Amino acid sequence: MLPLGAYIADLTYEGKPLLLRNDGRQSATRAGMALLAPFANRVRNGEYLFDGVKHKLPVNSEGHAIHGFVKDKEWRVSEEGDGFIKMELDSKGEPGYPFELSFAVSYEASKRGFNVEMAAINTGRTNAPITMGAHPYFTHPSPRSQWFINAGDAFRLEMVGNIPTGRTIPQRLSTYIGEYDDCYRIDGDEVQLIFPRDWDIVIKLHGFHFIQLFTPSWANAVAVEPMTGAPDAFNNGIGLTALEPGKSLRASFTMMPRPKAVEL
Repeated sequence: MLPLGAYIADLTYEGKPLLLRNDGRQSATRAGMALLAPFANRVRNGEYLFDGVKHKLPVNSEGHAIHGFVKDKEWRVSEEGDGFIKMELDSKGEPGYPFELSFAVSYEASKRGFNVEMAAINTGRTNAPITMGAHPYFTHPSPRSQWFINAGDAFRLEMVGNIPTGRTIPQRLSTYIGEYDDCYRIDGDEVQLIFPRDWDIVIKLHGFHFIQLFTPSWANAVAVEPMTGAPDAFNNGIGLTALEPGKSLRASFTMMPRPKAVEL
């Protein structure tokens, strides 16, 4: 875990990689697990209107704002114990986002799995728009084409240029991993990644009702990104929280490796 972004660069299970390891040469959202807030994924053209005021965020090479700013900030450790750490970050406003928030994340490793709890508290005097998420890249020694994902009944968000149109398409998300850069609203609270040997991964979600699936071209991995809202939620309102002063937004997920039964 790194203080910059409260970032998970490496996570193993029984000595084998669970997440794609960041060796220091990749950016935070190309390996490991980054935290995404106060917006997860894109804000179209970096522009949004909130409570009658237009705001302009810094944009990337695509011309959109992406993945928030907490991944680029130094977090402080507020609690630490055996297999547990809690980190916090105070924000007094950023370019294009003049709202005051206090963020917290806790990580806990146990026999049950690796638990991630995220929270944001509005410490300012006005409502604040927010979505939160995480960007874990899961990996396994077998070829990605042999991996299977099961999230049950879902709604795929129609996208144009990686921006939702507002139309949702019912779809049962139970398929082998293909080429993805898609967002789904899922009805259940569990996503399964099923590998051909060794173990599977169950991701239990609490408060995260969307996932972004992304298959990178540069690695044998798949990003399964829990999010409280959809891409461009600051404009389309899908999953957006208008956080009132003194109120909090909280969500968590647990990554649970499940060893396969040994065949005799």
